[in-house]
Amino acid sequence: MDFTEYYQQKFFLPSGTINKITKKYRVQQEHFLSWFIGFIEGDGSYYTNQKDPTLEVLNKNIFKTNFENKPKKLSFEITQKDPRLLFFIRKNLGFGLVYPFTNKDRIYYRYYTSKKENIFKIVALLNGNLILEKRKKQFEFWLSIINQKWFLLIPLKPCKQSPSLKNGWVSGFVEADGGFYTNVKTGFRKSGGYYNYLLKMYITQKGEKPTLTNIRDLFGATTIIQEFQNTERSICYNRLEINSLDSREQIIAYFQKFPLKGMKNIHYKRWVRIHNYQKNKINIRTERSATKLQRLVQSIEERPLLEFFNQNMDILQLYLLSNSNTAIDFVISQGLQENIEKIQIVKDIWESSRITDSLDIEDSEEL
Repeated sequence: MDFTEYYQQKFFLPSGTINKITKKYRVQQEHFLSWFIGFIEGDGSYYTNQKDPTLEVLNKNIFKTNFENKPKKLSFEITQKDPRLLFFIRKNLGFGLVYPFTNKDRIYYRYYTSKKENIFKIVALLNGNLILEKRKKQFEFWLSIINQKWFLLIPLKPCKQSPSLKNGWVSGFVEADGGFYTNVKTGFRKSGGYYNYLLKMYITQKGEKPTLTNIRDLFGATTIIQEFQNTERSICYNRLEINSLDSREQIIAYFQKFPLKGMKNIHYKRWVRIHNYQKNKINIRTERSATKLQRLVQSIEERPLLEFFNQNMDILQLYLLSNSNTAIDFVISQGLQENIEKIQIVKDIWESSRITDSLDIEDSEEL
């Protein structure tokens, strides 16, 4: 993947001066950027109310363009249940705003930006680096709207990328549209004197069979990609499942180099633990041992963490968007001495996602 134009947009570098960015920084950034592109391709969609009959809007609205009979706006959005993931993205991109909202009594979080310079950065990042055919078509249409609205001539670059184990794209793609299954919580049954393990990594996609086949081959799997029909919507989906021990070993080696970033990493760690039980031939023979293992797995759950974030989002937002260097400084400045313990806990949990730079003022005024 080529991030030259993105770096030029981000650091205002003249053409041909990319070598001013240190190699160490580029490696760290490119791990994130390739993951981010995979995440967008799996979990996102382009949306505009200026209809194109050749395109279909898919699941969550990540790319959103708004064309009404009032001043036209372009925006970039990501909606997730996992706030930590969005703050991680915001921190690494260096722009945008994260805020909570409620839909049908459920709490969600949204990453949002509409600044022109930030839209240019997103365009520079994705142009020529997309893999899924449907995303390429959606991006082409989105870019045409940007050129039309802002009177530009940004050229569409050819996309010649394919999935690779040498960057984070597959990790981001799995973060968005994949998952890890183990039968330990349900369906853990005894056969032949001991309990049988069943583990697999899976990815489900509408179409994109060549990409799923490519990912399967990268991990040395030979499973057949399944096709199934959504009868309510008359849509055909493809599903890749990888379950062999050798392929799972390759999956684990890959995610050690390019880790998952959000709550799905909790599912993955649970999955790896059971994989190691099977790999090391630790057989579960009694119901008591099976129950103990189930409790161990269930202790690695994301729900309590999400509930904690939801219950304390007001404190969290204030702290993350403040300029305080420590939780103590923040408590004193806000007169929140009674919440010192809670704020310290929030700070510790969010250690790697702490945001201390200024708000995107233009974005905050539009909400």
